[in-house]
Amino acid sequence: LHALSDESGACRSLRRAVRLDPEFHEARIYLSHILYERGDHLGALRELNRVPPAEHWDSLSLWRVIDLKGSIEGVKAKDPALAPWHERLAELETEPDAIDHLLAEVEMAFAEGVEDVCSEHESTVGSVGSGGGQSSGSSALQTGEEWRAAAVHRVRTREGEVFVGTWEQIVTCMRDVSADAAEPISTFMRRAAQRVRRLTGCVLPCNDAETFLRASAGIGLLQIEV
Repeated sequence: LHALSDESGACRSLRRAVRLDPEFHEARIYLSHILYERGDHLGALRELNRVPPAEHWDSLSLWRVIDLKGSIEGVKAKDPALAPWHERLAELETEPDAIDHLLAEVEMAFAEGVEDVCSEHESTVGSVGSGGGQSSGSSALQTGEEWRAAAVHRVRTREGEVFVGTWEQIVTCMRDVSADAAEPISTFMRRAAQRVRRLTGCVLPCNDAETFLRASAGIGLLQIEV
């Protein structure tokens, strides 16, 4: 809804989501960004104050907490009360993780004039990349040994980094080289989807590893070779 410029509808949906699940931190942070952009800084801070520092996965939301606490609550920049947010910020601003690299590639593609990547996404999700692939009908006729072999995939990023394994193993490897290798796979995929949506406006499904990777390939984040 937000990508379609329906801010009011997006806010209603996000408020409903956090009412149903008060610990749905990604939705609360996204809501705070919309409120901030609309000029409701007090409302944005109210939402951000309910998100623990460890649940922030992008530096923008952390900087906004620090800035709004200073401008609205009068907290000084070096106040010890801000230490948890500064510490989390330092963690996120260390070495770039796999998501940072992938999003940097997409940002470069947009800068080069690739404006139709999101529209192409709908038609390319479900493809198996340049290597082609078998239909679900033919796959159903494979022997157990052939199926196990077919279940191993090869994914390459635009920078040339290669991940090999089942869909779940590939996402796990991407998580393992990220900024927080201890976070659950589901959280890693949600974090990536949130950042992709904010950068490109594309909706990246993250309900399972295969859908997540195929959709990522569909918008140019990576290539599925096998």
